[in-house]
Amino acid sequence: METDNYPLPLTVYRPYIQPVAPVRIRAGELCRIRLSVRNPASDVSEEATGTRLYNGQILLPHYSVKGVASPLQITCENLPEGAQLNPDDTEFLWTPTGSQKGEHYIVFAVDDGLMPEKMRIKITVEDTEND
Repeated sequence: METDNYPLPLTVYRPYIQPVAPVRIRAGELCRIRLSVRNPASDVSEEATGTRLYNGQILLPHYSVKGVASPLQITCENLPEGAQLNPDDTEFLWTPTGSQKGEHYIVFAVDDGLMPEKMRIKITVEDTEND
């Protein structure tokens, strides 16, 4: 792949979704997951920051490559029936029914137009307290 078309921050500092621990929920209860999405490529700067060497006496400037802010698209694979993902506020909502008991693996993806980065979570739906 020709790298001249892709600035360094977009190929090195990939956007990502912070991992989410497995979720256990009872059928009929609301499952609410707010995804934390970061794009480090837009967080770096061309401003110099101070870095001290071993003995703390020498202060050297440290430069980073200026990042490129690119729009991110948030999507979801294997979305269970009745579940919804609001990509604007990155919130996943689902109230599973009794017929949806069991393990569900849902894949969330963040895409900056270069290549998507994915994160998979496991949601286990258990019987209601009355079952």
